[in-house]
Amino acid sequence: MSEKEVERERKEKIEKLKEEKRQMEEELDDLKGNTKKGKAICALVGILVVLLLLGGITVLIKTDAGGFATSSLAPLIGDVPVARSILPKYLQRKTAKELAAEQAAQQAASQQNDTQMIEGGSSLEKIRGKQMIELTKEGKIDVFVPELIQMVLEMIEVHDLEHFTVCFLDGTKKEILV
Repeated sequence: MSEKEVERERKEKIEKLKEEKRQMEEELDDLKGNTKKGKAICALVGILVVLLLLGGITVLIKTDAGGFATSSLAPLIGDVPVARSILPKYLQRKTAKELAAEQAAQQAASQQNDTQMIEGGSSLEKIRGKQMIELTKEGKIDVFVPELIQMVLEMIEVHDLEHFTVCFLDGTKKEILV
């Protein structure tokens, strides 16, 4: 045999051994369960577990379980529009733009209610309406006056120990978070 033939046979033998090794590794992976299908299933299960954990955390935050949303998360998130949507409704702070729009709507409603209070209703309602308009034009007060409260307050809705809604006779509603 010539040197070239010996070299060619040796190369063929090496290629044959490499092929056998690759086949044996594939068989070993099949026996261990390390197939492409198995890896894909593991990846999907991993993604599903992460989604379930995130969903569970979101539910816990929305329900304010353990007071975490109230004590830690709400001050941290603040006015970030998208992030605040995971907080319970009563903890979602409004942006300056939303507050300005809400205030403008309340002022328009208040003016409409003022004219309705004066024009419609009984004599007592007309008097109360005029008093309410005069008192609201004076601005904020610094001292608690029980008579004044009786003249302007319709009711106070208590949602829970830290969340109230105060309803005034002019139709204005203010939410209070303690």
